[in-house]
Amino acid sequence: MSRQSDYTIFDKIIVENNADDENRLPLFCPICDLVMNRPGDITSFENFSCCSECSMIWAESRREEWSNGWRPSKEDIEKEVQIRKCASLSIQF
Repeated sequence: MSRQSDYTIFDKIIVENNADDENRLPLFCPICDLVMNRPGDITSFENFSCCSECSMIWAESRREEWSNGWRPSKEDIEKEVQIRKCASLSIQF
């Protein structure tokens, strides 16, 4: 006796790309390369092209330098990423 499956198998998944590239929010921050998953990340990305954490730590305090292209050193980014990874994980939707 055959049992009907609870799942449907698809041969292909087609994803339609409707969004303009300029309106997309990346999944990972271009600065720290961590997942952008906080509500403030959208505003921070629109203003500074980075996540809210990078925005608070580096971009907001150096607005003029940031707008002129300054970015933290690779070493400073790596230190900050280690601090964040040691902190408790909180995923918000």
